[in-house]
Amino acid sequence: METNLPHGPRAIFRQLARRNKLAIVSLAVIILFLLAAIFAPLLTPYGFAEMDPMSRLQGPSAQHLLGTDDGGRDVLTRLLFGARVSLLVGLVPTAISLVIGVALGMLAGMLGGFWDNVIMRLADVMLSFPSLLLAMVIMYTLGNGMINIFLALALTGWASVARVIRAETLSLKQSDYVEAARSMNVSNLTIMLRHILPNSLPSLIVLFTLNIPGAILSESALSFLGIGVQLPNCSW
Repeated sequence: METNLPHGPRAIFRQLARRNKLAIVSLAVIILFLLAAIFAPLLTPYGFAEMDPMSRLQGPSAQHLLGTDDGGRDVLTRLLFGARVSLLVGLVPTAISLVIGVALGMLAGMLGGFWDNVIMRLADVMLSFPSLLLAMVIMYTLGNGMINIFLALALTGWASVARVIRAETLSLKQSDYVEAARSMNVSNLTIMLRHILPNSLPSLIVLFTLNIPGAILSESALSFLGIGVQLPNCSW
């Protein structure tokens, strides 16, 4: 029996492109940002920390397309190099918090009982504090540095992921294929990896994409308060 379903990643991508052109435009913009960050040294003749006091606070010109800041540094150059830091801050802590949240959420949903209460109450405690305030406390405790920024943002982001994945796990573990796996004495770990996790991917993709801009904005707030990225480094 023939079907009209696309076969292979390329066919699926072409079909999605036809259905949602705005998503393709958004993907092109993201790729543009990534390329600009990767090839930043080739796109500008200036260094991101290079200062020229005689050219401070200039407007856009042929030499400085976006002008200069109060230190005479080229704004476009700092924008390009800042993309590297901001994209890292967006991707790395979000990925870490996703791994922690997925692991704890699936454990809470699969084991239930005592462990469910412990993990969810810990998540409730984390969510009861404003994430930025909690990140500030962690940064003041650990000190400045990119690694500490990653840890602070990851520790403030896992709780919401855990709650979503717990709900997904509670729903999926009632499905027929999970019950069939249990009847064959398949371990909980195997069920989580082969059945729960793959069927939770749509929710994980949404969480991942939504948490990236939040991490970038949190880092900008921390930098504004003097506990984020330190000069002469730059971020968005």
